[in-house]
Amino acid sequence: MSRIVIAVITRARSEALRRSLSALAAQNVPEGAELTLLVVENGDDGLAAGIAAEVAPEARVVVEPRLGIPHARNRAVEEALSLGAQWLAFVDDDEVAPPGWISALRDGAVAGGHDLAGGPVRPVPGADAGPREAEVAAWLARRAAVRDARRASGTGRLDLPTNNWIVRLAALERAGLRFDDKLLMTGGSDTDLSRRAQAAGLKLGWVPAAELTDEWPASRLRAGYIFRRARSQTLAKAALSPRRRSAHLMAAFLRGAGGGLRVLLWPLARGPALDGVRSLGIAAGHASAAFGAESRLYETTDGR
Repeated sequence: MSRIVIAVITRARSEALRRSLSALAAQNVPEGAELTLLVVENGDDGLAAGIAAEVAPEARVVVEPRLGIPHARNRAVEEALSLGAQWLAFVDDDEVAPPGWISALRDGAVAGGHDLAGGPVRPVPGADAGPREAEVAAWLARRAAVRDARRASGTGRLDLPTNNWIVRLAALERAGLRFDDKLLMTGGSDTDLSRRAQAAGLKLGWVPAAELTDEWPASRLRAGYIFRRARSQTLAKAALSPRRRSAHLMAAFLRGAGGGLRVLLWPLARGPALDGVRSLGIAAGHASAAFGAESRLYETTDGR
């Protein structure tokens, strides 16, 4: 009998955590396995224990007082090892898993002989979203589908974020891998670990059947948030793959010029215009990286 730990990291997002934990508590148990739900609260606001007691009383709740998502991810690894688990899965606290998700993800990893595997995350509009926000959500979903098809085809580098992720703990231990705690607020510590895992010889894979949904509130389904997110993600990638200042400035110019032209299409076609907004955010990220700025993507939460 193998043990699978499903870990959720949370910080001051009570509504999202309640939805996510409710779905995880209803998971079908994979054949030959035992499931343990683990909530790692990053910070000490005390919300997680009360929510878990309400919707998933069987969940184990621990507090990681050191702020920064790499600390919380590493705490989940240590907790899973202390429980004698063979597998550790991660989901974000604003995602909802269908009942067969963990079985599909674990079984797909086993069938493929993967040490580290991921699956798709489908963005959906939140209950507060109107027609315009729904258009942005549809654009996000189209982008996600293209990205996931590329991952499934095996073309290009397979970076696996922890929003839908499972690892064989014995392989992680053999390679001596942990999330880099120097990437505290930037984001990207999961991408960094994925790349180091592949370099260490772990077999990475993609499991298309293990899909989750990610509910985006109206506040995120706006051009301003798309811009800020693209800027932060570009800064996080810059921290993982440093370039010369001149290369960042050239990328900023090219992305900015193309993005500006696409934004002009806004009255005619929302999708290409949103591509332009994202390109402008990437350009801003490159320009900021050229002068030493860092992403602060995880410094605050939206409090949902």
